[in-house]
Amino acid sequence: MARSVDSRSLIDLVSRPGGLERAPAGLGGALSKIMKGHLPRVVLERQAIRTVDLPENRFVRAFLDQCLDVVAQMRQLIVNEARLSVHSVRLQSECDQIETVLRPIRQASLWDDVGMMTYIPAGSTVLQRRWPYRETFRHFTRLMLGSRVPVDQRDVWAILEAKDAAHLYELWCYFAVVEAVTAGMGRRPDEASAFIASHLDVGVPWKYDVVWHATQGTPRVNVIYNATFSKAGEYRLSSSVTLRPDVLLEIKPQNAEKPERHAFDAKFRVKLESPPRQGLEGAEEGGDDWASARIGRNVLSTYETAHTYRDALENVRSVRILYPGTEASFHPAHGAVNGLRDGVGALPLRPGDAVQMMQLREVLSDLILHD
Repeated sequence: MARSVDSRSLIDLVSRPGGLERAPAGLGGALSKIMKGHLPRVVLERQAIRTVDLPENRFVRAFLDQCLDVVAQMRQLIVNEARLSVHSVRLQSECDQIETVLRPIRQASLWDDVGMMTYIPAGSTVLQRRWPYRETFRHFTRLMLGSRVPVDQRDVWAILEAKDAAHLYELWCYFAVVEAVTAGMGRRPDEASAFIASHLDVGVPWKYDVVWHATQGTPRVNVIYNATFSKAGEYRLSSSVTLRPDVLLEIKPQNAEKPERHAFDAKFRVKLESPPRQGLEGAEEGGDDWASARIGRNVLSTYETAHTYRDALENVRSVRILYPGTEASFHPAHGAVNGLRDGVGALPLRPGDAVQMMQLREVLSDLILHD
């Protein structure tokens, strides 16, 4: 029996041919009289059915599945890691937190009646304006379009605190030397080794090498990270134990049999000394002006490493300590023809200091492009 008859139902009654039949005697009431003893065989009735199987809900379900799939993939990558690092432990904890929040939402019975997404309803006003859907769509867009994870200053400090500051400084010094050599050569490198990359991190391997080929008027130049010198080495010999200077500069003119070498060793150590009183009469001791004028000198014990490298490593003519201080020094070797090419010294190098970077470029240009 039809209960919800509207105007469309009535239009259908009078317009559909062959849809009437004679009403039984005594039945049909007023409608039978109006239709001359006939009644419709079928009456179309509009019914409102509540459903959650909407394009917007299909999108939310697909996004939840995508997020949980990312978490599952990250867990598998952690399991496949050869060793469990601090980063891996923290990543595992974050995966647990994300899954704890999302898994109950995805397991709700609501999604049993929601089908698979066949298209992204990007033009839906519900998806763009209604708060829960809008936030979900915003996270989906960030996940798809984000080329990197945005981190604020607090997160950066947390990342740095979990790392070895001395190792970070060593890596930075290596690439600072590469940048300075690039400026001195006036062109980009011709070759470079590959990084060690995984889904969890990127590393710089020992013997990582950046190369500039020899051209008319310029030698072949290699900048090598942690080059290995050993007694059994065929190309880089050590007279004693195996040694690895942080940064090795090799310069080989076209007609030379062996390269000339200069080593740089990064030391995240500095000796701070108070400045002379002259010129700081108005500055409060311990204040910003006083602190900025303090002198940072190289720790003298680091010269022992420099002398060790120069004495033990084949064709290493000079060794310079790179450190985050303020004063440069160099001690020429006895009988050195060119005082800046043979000996040991220290070169201040702090991130963000343009003057010190210029000093590094001048030293490297003198070593590479000397007559």
